[in-house]
Amino acid sequence: PYTLTTGKEIIELSSKNLGPADVALVATWLQRPEVSAALNSLKCGNNPGMVGELDVYGRLETPDAHAEVFKELTHSLKTSQVTKADFSSCGMGPVALGHLSDWVRDATTAVARLILDENPLTGGRRSTDFDTDITGITDLCDTLKTSSVTELSLAKCRLGPGSLGKLAEYVREAEA
Repeated sequence: PYTLTTGKEIIELSSKNLGPADVALVATWLQRPEVSAALNSLKCGNNPGMVGELDVYGRLETPDAHAEVFKELTHSLKTSQVTKADFSSCGMGPVALGHLSDWVRDATTAVARLILDENPLTGGRRSTDFDTDITGITDLCDTLKTSSVTELSLAKCRLGPGSLGKLAEYVREAEA
């Protein structure tokens, strides 16, 4: 269970077993002016069913299964004051990462911190799958080049040589 309260700067939704219906609710709630004006940090870590489909044991089975609902959330974030977001272990794959990149690029408030740890951002279903689909990481790195993001965490995101090359390119150009 969780409570959504207006006027808060930080919303803590980590480890709340969020699913697509919860994501849709939060997306709608974020559109309220009294919420978007105050909120600057959204913590949704450790909710693999938020974007992905879970197996019968509660483990991530299919990343991006609910990417379109996640798109509603990132769209709602565009006009918010959120500068810090934790979407670690939320079942995000390349499609959801593309939606997140759209938010970072189009946000009316500069996004400073993103935590995306333990998401299969380059696709695949097994822990040995790397760079199955690098479109999302390519979108993110291209977006980051002109963004205000100063903190980015991508631990255990199945990044292989192709996606790491994109990340290195972003770092090189960001420092220039």
